[in-house]
Amino acid sequence: MLHRRTSDTMTKQNEFMMSTMGMLLLLLPMTAGLPIDTGDFEAAPLWWAVPCVAVVTILLALGCVCCREDGLKVLGVENGTQVSHLPMSNVLAEEITIFPPPASQLAFTSQPSYEDKVRFEPLPKIFPRGGGASKRPLRPAHYSGELGSRPSTIHDWFDDPQANFPRQQLQYLQELGTGWFGQAVKGEAQNLGGIGTSSVVVKILRTDATPTEHLCFLHEVQPYRVLRHENILRLLGRCLESDPFLIILEDSAMDLKRFLVQRRSNPDTFFASGALLHIARAVTSGLQYMHRYGFAHVDLAARNCVITRDQLVKVGDYGTSIQAYKEDYYVVGDVAIPIRWSAPESIHCTEIALEAREITKEANVWSLGVLLWELATLCSTPYSSLSDDEVIQRVIMQKRLILER
Repeated sequence: MLHRRTSDTMTKQNEFMMSTMGMLLLLLPMTAGLPIDTGDFEAAPLWWAVPCVAVVTILLALGCVCCREDGLKVLGVENGTQVSHLPMSNVLAEEITIFPPPASQLAFTSQPSYEDKVRFEPLPKIFPRGGGASKRPLRPAHYSGELGSRPSTIHDWFDDPQANFPRQQLQYLQELGTGWFGQAVKGEAQNLGGIGTSSVVVKILRTDATPTEHLCFLHEVQPYRVLRHENILRLLGRCLESDPFLIILEDSAMDLKRFLVQRRSNPDTFFASGALLHIARAVTSGLQYMHRYGFAHVDLAARNCVITRDQLVKVGDYGTSIQAYKEDYYVVGDVAIPIRWSAPESIHCTEIALEAREITKEANVWSLGVLLWELATLCSTPYSSLSDDEVIQRVIMQKRLILER
């Protein structure tokens, strides 16, 4: 709008100037047609020049006055005052102002303080229901919540650089499985703990892991590092001096679920052996020891316990059970939730979303009950007659259904 008004004004000015020049051109032939006597030029009277100069002066003065008034009106000023009927403030604000005012013109009521420490509260782990599966590696539902659930002691992993096991003394033999972190491989370690050759399982963190994933990688094996109990998996070493991070765990024959499934071919003999009582006692003892020292298992189930070659049952796993037993989980995006093993209070469910809450010792007791049911049924699927949505509705939300006998 501003450009259009300026253009109209310039057009009026040009028309006026053309009219003035036209009048001057009309006068020039008249003056050129007068007889001039060169001989009497110096004595000739100059009375005819006076009206010509006067006419030209008046025309030029009128042109300057008119142009000046129109130009000032365009800028919103007339005779030194702002024109009230022209909303120039809005025009300038909408069409001209493209830079902020200089910093010197900005006044802050309060200066920001950078001395306050930044504190992060753990966010609730909310997952939309019916979101479908993701192409990314599945991660546990409590993957992001573990670090905020209890004081972390991650820093002491790096207090003693000499504690790192020389990674050149590791030899990988075969891949055991994959998890959110990367790979778990069976291998051998030379001179680990003063033993010539030891069979081990090495968890290998992805080289592109984020800082948060580095912390979670260490945090989820913290119980195996600090606890020493015959029914808890042991951490034997680590390699943290460079990427990729490596965690060295004791080897085992297989996970407990696989062991029980193999016994389905001859269940009577297995039940008569008394092995079920032995397994139940071992798992309960290991879990009780974890609780005594402030740890809770975030995914207690038969698939997350192992049996050694000495027939010793231990609570612990290598982080590969989600990929190995996807059918045991309710998958939302890239999150796997063990709804059939979870206590109702550990999952808050609405019609559109699931929120994974902190796993408590009491919630572990519920999961232990489901694990004991797995022993008695040789790892049948809990609530096998119900779909995942029906389990969420009837077990998690309504809290009405219990496991069948």
